[in-house]
Amino acid sequence: MQEKLIIWDFDGVIADTDSLWMKLFYQKMVKECSYTQNFEDFYNMCSGMSAITMQNTFAKIGYKLNLSFFGQVRDEFNYIISQNFPLIENADTTIKNITKKQCLATGTPISKIAWKVSLSNLSGVFNEKNSFSSELVTNGKPAPDIFLYAAQKMGFEPQNCVVIEDSLVGLQAAINASMMPIAFVGCQINNTQQRIEKIKSLGVKHIFFDFKNLEKFISSL
Repeated sequence: MQEKLIIWDFDGVIADTDSLWMKLFYQKMVKECSYTQNFEDFYNMCSGMSAITMQNTFAKIGYKLNLSFFGQVRDEFNYIISQNFPLIENADTTIKNITKKQCLATGTPISKIAWKVSLSNLSGVFNEKNSFSSELVTNGKPAPDIFLYAAQKMGFEPQNCVVIEDSLVGLQAAINASMMPIAFVGCQINNTQQRIEKIKSLGVKHIFFDFKNLEKFISSL
């Protein structure tokens, strides 16, 4: 049996940060851009996207967002999580228990990865050698670039990689990379029947609601 590489998304998997980022971004869109789409549809469309992919996505539908727009959202987001970091239950202990090779592949900017990892109590697992930002690749999710980049840097072929993601675009990126996709829906915003049906429609066979059961599955690979 070939050794497996476990590739973790961060926001929405290890910490319930993706929903917070989306809420702050959505509120700013409504307030400053007269954005009218409801939050659920907005979240389903944008969750898991990097900043540049979001910028390009909204430009196509008539919303030209400059870098200061993203910076203002990010500043508020960073302040909130620094005060009360929303680590998912058992995320840190599970990841520390795993004996397989692991890495991060995240939309988090390079400058903020170590900070988030420290807040997650995972500095002993993830460092500059196995933490990769979407800033390092040309195309954001659902393109496979970040996962293929991480696999190459870690010395693994795509077929021997397992990707743990919460977002639809992230799971599609894993599929596009020819890697095994695992959906984690432990965050309340993702744990809905509608979201689960959308995940299944992608062809994802493994869906987990908590880290303890996820740990057992990873150990069996």
